[in-house]
Amino acid sequence: MRNIFLAIIFFILSELFISSGGFSSLIAVTVCLFVLGASWYFLKKASLISIVSILPIIQFSLLNLIFNTQIRHFIVLFFTFIFFLIFSHNIKKSYIIIISFIEFILVALLITVYQEFFYISHWLILPIMFIASFLIFFSSISFVLKLAFALKFRLFIFSLVAALIISESYWLISKLPLNFVTSGFVIFVIYYAIWDITIRYFAGNLTKKSIYFILALLVLTLSIIFITIKLL
Repeated sequence: MRNIFLAIIFFILSELFISSGGFSSLIAVTVCLFVLGASWYFLKKASLISIVSILPIIQFSLLNLIFNTQIRHFIVLFFTFIFFLIFSHNIKKSYIIIISFIEFILVALLITVYQEFFYISHWLILPIMFIASFLIFFSSISFVLKLAFALKFRLFIFSLVAALIISESYWLISKLPLNFVTSGFVIFVIYYAIWDITIRYFAGNLTKKSIYFILALLVLTLSIIFITIKLL
């Protein structure tokens, strides 16, 4: 019942954001504080708290870009459902992995859109990409794998390096003549490749075959993108 009650509050506050007009910023801050407080009180896991705290920021960033009322209501329903899942008892690890992937894809798309259409400086965009990548990367893996302190600290360092690589990759890709959907997809493929290798390494099942497969997927994706650019 806890997750239903919290999801209803999240839904009502998010719907108020759509119809609030001049009070939208105040409601957005209220929702973010509510999510942060609820996650600290009920979840009590730093990895889950990080993942759930990013949700309202992504939601309101999307709502600010979209003016179609039906689509905005659908976005609220979608994020309410994710919120409901996270606060469910004994949520499956696979659900958290999928949610973390969705979060990163949306972050990559939003950052690309805001920079492309609102001309936001790289000096602001890159730190946001770095922080979001680190939080999602570290939180998802640390939730899935129950690591001892020494291994978790090593994962922390790995995550910082991964976030740096992803941020620099975004900076390079943003220089290419790609639309925001293609750019976001390429960034996600790079993120997934690093994420998959990292989680396999810490789980102790990293093999040469899995590395070759991920690298082949990465090379194939990038090759298709670059060939498409040349054809255009």
